[in-house]
Amino acid sequence: MTASSKKNYDPAFREESVRLVLGSDRSVNQIAEEIGVKPSTLGNWVRRYRLANLGFLR
Repeated sequence: MTASSKKNYDPAFREESVRLVLGSDRSVNQIAEEIGVKPSTLGNWVRRYRLANLGFLR
């Protein structure tokens, strides 16, 4: 994927997406499908959030 074809997501959308994962019993895959992003992308957002705000991965 080239830099010009990489999709940029609004920070507010990323934050809300992470909240959906952390606040529900649904999987990253389920939520990613619902919001239209790749599961790996959403998983990265969740991982970064946990490291930055909670100091751990799980």
